[in-house]
Amino acid sequence: MKGELRKNQILDGAKKLIARNGYYQTHVEDILREVKLGKGTFYLYFKNKEDLFISILERFLDDWEKIVLKATTDPSYKDLQSYFQALITRSHNFFKLNEELCNIYLRIGPGINDIFEPYIERFEQKMLNYVTDELKKAVQAGFFRKDMD
Repeated sequence: MKGELRKNQILDGAKKLIARNGYYQTHVEDILREVKLGKGTFYLYFKNKEDLFISILERFLDDWEKIVLKATTDPSYKDLQSYFQALITRSHNFFKLNEELCNIYLRIGPGINDIFEPYIERFEQKMLNYVTDELKKAVQAGFFRKDMD
């Protein structure tokens, strides 16, 4: 478990610096100073800065799915309105609690390195599919008219 804690420590330190300074202005040495680790320890967990950044993006998507999408399996909602309110509340709270990740995501959108593009697209597609599926459910349940654009 100690290894997982150390990896999370590196991810959290990198997330903080990249959110503040941007990906290209944050160097591995900056991250190592932030988390007070040696270079060798960093490379036990990550091949390079790109690998670290991909891990940050993947963790963001995984956390979003666990927290926000969990609402779709909760049987306690009495009606569609309370269901959608819960989804909106969960999404709002997730992004509020993950401000650094939101800053990273918003900063890297335009002109991002080709290596990261598939991860950004995967996140955007996952969110788009989720919203589309939920809106279809709302139409089927009569919450929205079928002719609405």
